[in-house]
Amino acid sequence: MKTLIFAIAVIAITFTACQKAPITIPATTTETSSDVLPSGAHYYCNGIQVYHQHDITNFGLPQTSVVVTDQLDGAMNYYYFDNSDMAESFINSVPSFTTMQAEIKQSKAHRAYAVSIHEDEYVAEHGTSSPAFTAYLDQHKTRAFPITLFNLINFAPAPGFAVLGPTPNLVAPINNLSNSAKGAGNGPMNVHFFDAINYNPGPGVFFAVVNNIPNLFAMGWGNRISSVNF
Repeated sequence: MKTLIFAIAVIAITFTACQKAPITIPATTTETSSDVLPSGAHYYCNGIQVYHQHDITNFGLPQTSVVVTDQLDGAMNYYYFDNSDMAESFINSVPSFTTMQAEIKQSKAHRAYAVSIHEDEYVAEHGTSSPAFTAYLDQHKTRAFPITLFNLINFAPAPGFAVLGPTPNLVAPINNLSNSAKGAGNGPMNVHFFDAINYNPGPGVFFAVVNNIPNLFAMGWGNRISSVNF
């Protein structure tokens, strides 16, 4: 039986506008069968496991950060946090997330430099990254495996948009228009997506420690990704 969360996703993908918009699940006080979350995954809201959609109180809110992984207990796990600091604290508490922990430190350094040279203002005026920030990122390249972003759920339309490394400002055809993502190979993507350019965590961050995500919209992250670090 399809749950409400996926029914909403299918309808909204059909009619979605090409812009960011918070996505919310209607609140309810009655635990009906349609309110039960899918049994094949585990869901947590601020560290507490939940079993009903209305218990994910921060679903789709602008500052909400999400951690998605299948690396802990063999099941897909969705961790919703009120902000990126809470998500980071959780990631740092998991010993096996060493790659993601390192990437968080890298993202913080990138963001600090962007702020110091007023990179957000430069992009707003010129529509592209500044030579200074581009040169800075070139000096701090890390080994990464490519990922692919897709406009629609379930990796459509193919072949999608390849992201080959840390990207502070996604190109127009995919910026704010991603609804599914796929990594290369069999390992987890170990990537995090920002709702804003230049790795700004304020509007929300999505941490993926999983090989692919066929439906970003269904987890509150449809049409939101603007920068990528991995």
